Amino acid sequence: MNVLFIEAEETFYMDVRTKMLKRWVYLGEIATFIEKKGEKVKVMDCIESKISHCEILKEVENTKYDLICCLTRIETLNSMIKLIPLLKTVSPKTKILIYGDMPCMFENFIKENINGIDAIVKSGDWDLSIANYIDYISKRTNKLFGIIIKENDEWKDYSKEKSIENFKHWCFTELDEDLVNVDLYKSLRTNQVVISISRGCPYNCKFCSAVATFKNKDRRKDIYEIVEYMKKYKDQVSLFKLFSPTFTYDEKWVMDFCKLIIKENLKVNWEVTSRPDCLQNENLIKIMAEAGCSQISVGVETIDRISNMELNKFRDIELYESKLVNMFSIANRYNVKIYVLLMIGIKGQTKENIYNSIKFLKKNGSSRIKISAYSPRQELVKKDSENKLTIEDINKMDKRTYINYLPKGLNEKEFLDLIYNNELLKKI
Repeated sequence: MNVLFIEAEETFYMDVRTKMLKRWVYLGEIATFIEKKGEKVKVMDCIESKISHCEILKEVENTKYDLICCLTRIETLNSMIKLIPLLKTVSPKTKILIYGDMPCMFENFIKENINGIDAIVKSGDWDLSIANYIDYISKRTNKLFGIIIKENDEWKDYSKEKSIENFKHWCFTELDEDLVNVDLYKSLRTNQVVISISRGCPYNCKFCSAVATFKNKDRRKDIYEIVEYMKKYKDQVSLFKLFSPTFTYDEKWVMDFCKLIIKENLKVNWEVTSRPDCLQNENLIKIMAEAGCSQISVGVETIDRISNMELNKFRDIELYESKLVNMFSIANRYNVKIYVLLMIGIKGQTKENIYNSIKFLKKNGSSRIKISAYSPRQELVKKDSENKLTIEDINKMDKRTYINYLPKGLNEKEFLDLIYNNELLKKI
């Protein structure tokens, strides 16, 4: 099978460093999985300045692809609406499959608004569903799972058919091969490389797509696979970003992983993402630091009692604050930086309580604070289920610009200043 993976240009105002994470794991890792299954694979990512939709169309016209896999996220939707029908026109016999967070959340919108699609990966592990679809169109199997297909102008739903339970065998992107532009990705992430170490999240936050994409069951790669990969490339990389919705959710796994790094004397630098309530174990953070963890990005979101009613992040504000203080205290003791992620635009927030939250976090040891706009994606999912979702709904819900609720005391300029103006944050 001759397979092309593409990622279209971005349309939202997202930091390059931020959007590179998902491009790397959802494009590079999944394309690598399909290649290792024995298929002939090419990747074209419009993050590269030399690749545009024009270059993709030329490639498709000049090469007979059996399947084009389109990574379709909220940030690339506008581009895909234009590009996919053109791909089908240029190469009518080529099957076109889309996967990503967009099809997992907005199936009805996609069916109605993107012409030329033959298959939609709706559930399960995307790499497995794509491999299964390749087997199906190659007539190597007659069974499908995790996918919706279009045959004879009729949609057939196989998304509820399950694949392998607790799948852990996704692939890492190899740095010494030319499947993706490794040098470009590393330059945009200041010589960082992303490793997808877990899938699934037990927490279903309104603003996050983790559960919509890979469901709520936490499953993790074998620690030996990760350590071997890090060992193989440690001299080519300044920092490994371990991609996981809540890295410290499984404390035993983390302990075993850190012990193996120490045993192997790897001396590698890495960082992760977690939650305050999953960072209360001093022994855990201590061994993470010993194994090379230098920073933890922590989703604090809000410390305000009223706005928390929207997020349901904590039950008791005093207990939550004490957990934050404890987390900072432990992390600072072992020189692990805490990079706090905050949200504004949550009902109940005011300029005063936002500023007080920032002051509280700085006082207790936050090394950096990143503020994003609260964008409740579940509202879009609900609209899609009612067949009321529009492109305008999707476009406006951007974490860098969307104003769900303007906090009392802030005007629109001040709202955006908090997101974009680092100097303002330093002064608070």
